[in-house]
Amino acid sequence: GFPPPAFLPIPATADEHHLGLFGQAGVRPPDERVARMYHAAWEVGELTDLSRARRRLLEARALVGQSDHGASLSLYAKDPDGLEFEIFWTVPGAASIGTRPLDLDAELSKRGLPVG
Repeated sequence: GFPPPAFLPIPATADEHHLGLFGQAGVRPPDERVARMYHAAWEVGELTDLSRARRRLLEARALVGQSDHGASLSLYAKDPDGLEFEIFWTVPGAASIGTRPLDLDAELSKRGLPVG
């Protein structure tokens, strides 16, 4: 049989859980034709943290995309198993604008922060 599922809550929230983990017999490569986790996302506290993450992801050859959503600036990368993850910074006071390409260096410059 499978191990029982694990439901992981975030403390002090009304939600029952934020992540449910279910066991599966055997390990297979991801199949894009079936339902599965698309990606996980982590928020950084400062725009400079996002810049530092970009540098490390580039060094690891893991960066696969960058998006400006207006309300957030996002980096997308893949782990060694090919699963996608996102690292994002929430833009204070900004509204969602859809998705457009991210120019992180321009975002750093307009806030007087070091580029690169």
